[in-house]
Amino acid sequence: MEQRSLTEVMAGHIPIGIDPTKFQKAILTPNVQSEMKKIMNLYQGKKVFLGVDRLDMIKGIPQKLLAFEKFLEEHPEWHGKVYLLQIGVPTRFNVPEYIALVTPLRDGMNLVGHEFVPCQTTLNKGVLILSEFAGAAHSLRNGALVVNPYGILQLGGSFFEALNMSSDERQRRHDVNYDLRPCYYISLERLGQNVCKETDVEFDSLCAMYATADIALIISLCNGMNLVGHGFVPCQTTSNKDILILSEFAGAVHSLRNEALVVNPYGYIYIYHSSLDLFSKH
Repeated sequence: MEQRSLTEVMAGHIPIGIDPTKFQKAILTPNVQSEMKKIMNLYQGKKVFLGVDRLDMIKGIPQKLLAFEKFLEEHPEWHGKVYLLQIGVPTRFNVPEYIALVTPLRDGMNLVGHEFVPCQTTLNKGVLILSEFAGAAHSLRNGALVVNPYGILQLGGSFFEALNMSSDERQRRHDVNYDLRPCYYISLERLGQNVCKETDVEFDSLCAMYATADIALIISLCNGMNLVGHGFVPCQTTSNKDILILSEFAGAVHSLRNEALVVNPYGYIYIYHSSLDLFSKH
């Protein structure tokens, strides 16, 4: 706000998250249960990594693919036994193409990690791997596996760690992030935004994928807010909770650090080793 030659700047700290009960209730609906059965039948007997990201350079999708490739190269025994399910969300809809695409160096809001947490309703909880550059890293780092997306070796190692993480450790990490203060569960809808409205993914399908995924991958290079991890956790309903692999650059890393396997997305060797370790224990 400018007043003559003076400029007044107002800044506020506004923790934000999701409404976990929305996801928990959705999991019990017939539509979501039907979607869950389809996914479980499709990947029966397999381990599933789940990634939900906008198609932005800062989201670390190439680093995620490189780490997964390295994981498969080093561990051929997992061929045909593990799948990476990546949802790529267009950054814009119904707009003409730009000559140049300018993206921010840091993305302040990412709720994917927050969504992942409440969707983990099974006994075998999933693991959140979260970028340290994601905004959610500050609130989710205690339950997530926080990683640096620039460290491809570390990122690959987190895959191994997530795959071999014990059920007790997955449950402990899930409980840490699920018991966050209510201030972190401010719904995006109250800000006039809705994650599902910005994507082509139906809410029921998203809940089903959260609930059935073994590992959630959030490998942001610079991402201030990511609620995927927070959505994944409450959707874990079985006793053997699934795994969240979280980039140390993701904003959710600070709240999900204890529940997730935190990795550096640029360290793909570490990520695939971490994933293999978690898979062997899952």
